[in-house]
Amino acid sequence: EPTVFSFPIKKGVKGYTPDFYLCATDEWVEMKGYLDPKSKTKIKRFKRYYESEFNKFTFIISKYSTDGKNFAAELEIPRVIFYEDIRSFYSDKISIWEGK
Repeated sequence: EPTVFSFPIKKGVKGYTPDFYLCATDEWVEMKGYLDPKSKTKIKRFKRYYESEFNKFTFIISKYSTDGKNFAAELEIPRVIFYEDIRSFYSDKISIWEGK
């Protein structure tokens, strides 16, 4: 069952479910291909209402996404990983990697 972080608000984005949780490292992970305004609001509210969980947040974005990098810096996201780095390390080790 996915974890939903609910926000105590009346309008707009009322909750957020990160893409996945890594038990071994106690971290929430979000992979963003396209960072739209609604996604930004969810992550901002996650930080505002669940700061201790936000401190365990890892954000995976493209190294070519200026908007993503600026957003991560502005919000002071604890860990930012570039998708291209993951792909170059793992794609030859995982036979079903996307695009193969």
